[in-house]
Amino acid sequence: MTSPYSPRSCLQSQIPDAACQRERMDFLLIQESPTITDLKMHAWKGCSMKSRGKVWRMLLGYEPLRYSERMSILKERRLEYKNLQSVFGAHSDFPSNLIMRQSEESQAILRQIDIDLPRTHPGENLLHSSAVTPILRRILYLFAKLHPDVGYVQGMNEIIVPVLLVFIMEQANPGSKSTEIVPAQKRLEGPLSDDQMLDLEADTYWTFSKLIERVSDI
Repeated sequence: MTSPYSPRSCLQSQIPDAACQRERMDFLLIQESPTITDLKMHAWKGCSMKSRGKVWRMLLGYEPLRYSERMSILKERRLEYKNLQSVFGAHSDFPSNLIMRQSEESQAILRQIDIDLPRTHPGENLLHSSAVTPILRRILYLFAKLHPDVGYVQGMNEIIVPVLLVFIMEQANPGSKSTEIVPAQKRLEGPLSDDQMLDLEADTYWTFSKLIERVSDI
């Protein structure tokens, strides 16, 4: 039985019958086991920037619906991504000599990614910065290597952008109540830590992968 003083009960008591969508979504997200149907219904009506990243992770099956499992699973998957970087040599100095010694197929993947990235949202300066371009390159390369049946195709560089921007803004503005997607560089309040950069890269990789996997199954 839920305690009358639990965070869920306290928040629920503050939500009037005509509560705004943001408040209803906040309450749904702290339920122990929200249903995917309820999550879809609320997401269709719009998400604040504060909750959008979490909602996307949950809808795509990357972050668990069960509240008590979310943090531990996220931690595991982010560590798993870091290990994948080590296995494929996709570190901060990517491409390393390890990658350049790999097959012609791997180098062909990189060449195509390098052709496409400069043409990706040319007006979005953040995407072409020294901090973000390597993230896009690593994620697209690792996805192609780990999904050889799909590989890398032109257009994935465009699909990944909104996913990355959502997680950048989630890390940079964790308390934002806005529902607007605006150029990310206008929303950043300061430099992100190394841990935040690693987390948003891992979240972008897994969410993008789940999205492409679903599209591929159609």
